[in-house]
Amino acid sequence: MPRISRGLVATALALTLTLGLTAGTSRAAIGYDSSYQVESEFLTLAPGDNGTFAVFFANTGSTAWVQGTGTQVNLAVCDSSKIVCNVPSINAAFASSWLSTTAYATHTKSVVSPGDFSPFSYGIKVPAGQTSGTYRFNGDLVLAATGERIHPEGYYQDVTVAAPTVALGVTPGYDVNEDNEVSSTVPGNGQHTYTFTTTLTGTLTFAILPSGNIQKNADGTYSFCDTNQDKKADGVGGGSTLFTGFNGSSVPASPVLVNEPIPTSGTMTVTIDSATRNERVRVVAWQDKNQNGQIDLTTAGPDTTCNTKQPYDVTNDGVMAVSGRKFYFGPKGTFGVQFPDSSGNPQC
Repeated sequence: MPRISRGLVATALALTLTLGLTAGTSRAAIGYDSSYQVESEFLTLAPGDNGTFAVFFANTGSTAWVQGTGTQVNLAVCDSSKIVCNVPSINAAFASSWLSTTAYATHTKSVVSPGDFSPFSYGIKVPAGQTSGTYRFNGDLVLAATGERIHPEGYYQDVTVAAPTVALGVTPGYDVNEDNEVSSTVPGNGQHTYTFTTTLTGTLTFAILPSGNIQKNADGTYSFCDTNQDKKADGVGGGSTLFTGFNGSSVPASPVLVNEPIPTSGTMTVTIDSATRNERVRVVAWQDKNQNGQIDLTTAGPDTTCNTKQPYDVTNDGVMAVSGRKFYFGPKGTFGVQFPDSSGNPQC
């Protein structure tokens, strides 16, 4: 029994050492050591914003850290346990000129002698459309050549993303393209509902416009065709795609809904339908502050074409949202003879 016990102890000890080395929990590069000094403040950014993190470490070991050699030291990415490092970041979408997929940066100074210190700096770019929340970036210093940790200290820095409150939004949004089979009559099987949400009060006006008449600008605003040069968006009140429902109730088929009261919930639904094939449309909602039922533009169109679209007038029309594009395709073909001639005889 004593012999078996000693064997079990030896096996357990060997297994423990192996697991320790594999997990990277205690392994350290011989001759290397570091000491955390100071770091930059945490960041609060909006989607699309850029920022920079910097953290300073001192070389308290006996070997100089030299860029581009076997003694280079990196600030590696660590997982949420802060134990396993040299791994891809769960926040990789925020990376801006990082050293690699598993390391944020190396020391800024080309040589960091024992007793000296250096910053490790890396960029952050918040993805467009990133949701609000706090995102953590864990790291520790490692020997670049081997991945061995220098002196585990559990470094981290946070980015708080403050996504702007959307005063008026719509689902599906502008970037979405959807298809529907056209209805034989309106209302029919081609009905589709859009959901608008808002923090506004008062009323909203809704119109269905040809999608080709609308352009989303880089700053998120919208521009419109004005081929008759009257400083009004073309297509408001026209077209063959019609509203058939509002907030779950049927309404008389119409291309415009004027001054609909905003409910306390801030959620409004509109249903559209068409019996005309090849319609490509979007739903526009706006405050219509001057109550003219039109989308006013800042300037008249430059000519009778739609090559240059004009920005809408925010002063007169307030906040605006534009839905995704809806394409109504023709009905499916039926089995049997097709395409009768003038006498009614099938040609196919």
